[in-house]
Amino acid sequence: GAIEGRLRSFMSSLKEPPRVKGGSFSPVGAPGDGKVLRWYKTTGPWVVDSHAICKFEIESDQYPPESWDVLAPITGYLHVLIVEGIRVSAETIIATVDPGSIPI
Repeated sequence: GAIEGRLRSFMSSLKEPPRVKGGSFSPVGAPGDGKVLRWYKTTGPWVVDSHAICKFEIESDQYPPESWDVLAPITGYLHVLIVEGIRVSAETIIATVDPGSIPI
């Protein structure tokens, strides 16, 4: 139905980084299997290299969940790709940072 169609559309949108004008982007990978608990910033703002951009909870069968801050790999514009609460695998690209682009 309608919900499945929206979910399929959402999931297909995660396969590619957003289109931008400007330089090349740096991917931000999930540090482990888990989910983004909270984005400190949303798509569009300027973020600074090595500053926290989100809180990520790593899930494990052997240990209780652990929360980690994910850091911006470079200074630039943040493009969030994964919404809070969606479970992803380790190294899934959850965001990109572009050093000099604007969304188109």
